[in-house]
Amino acid sequence: MHNRLLILLLLVSSLSASAQTFLVLEKMGTKKRFEFHPGQTVTVRLYGDKFYTPLVIKGFGDKSIVTESKAYPLQDIYMVKIPDRSPAIRGSGFTLMVAGVLLFAIDGLNQTVVQGSYYKFSPGVAMASGALIGAGAIMYFGFRTKVKLNKWWRLRFAFI
Repeated sequence: MHNRLLILLLLVSSLSASAQTFLVLEKMGTKKRFEFHPGQTVTVRLYGDKFYTPLVIKGFGDKSIVTESKAYPLQDIYMVKIPDRSPAIRGSGFTLMVAGVLLFAIDGLNQTVVQGSYYKFSPGVAMASGALIGAGAIMYFGFRTKVKLNKWWRLRFAFI
């Protein structure tokens, strides 16, 4: 019994506690932030490059992101692509835009084919259709996908 207690005590006391480092992209003055942990992919554009480079984070050095091939200093990063927040929001935006167009088309079909009369512009249907298309466009196109690092956006390391 004493041996088990001694082994357990030695095991617990030998474990060292250390903080986990992760990369944070944050907007200054707001609570908007994106976290990148080791093992995740961050897509960046370096100064002087015309293309984006996906980096699989293996670890962090002194002010640099370490990948399998080399280390990239934070000061060499020009832009960062933000991962999609929620595919459901983007999908809902597309659905709303299609619904707005279909509402307008179905109203025209209803007036011409079903009722057998000529098409007459309906301001109420046009307003509802425009509202659906506008709300869908905001949801679909309304978030920024690329961020230039400047005085408002910064890239830094944080610890848990």
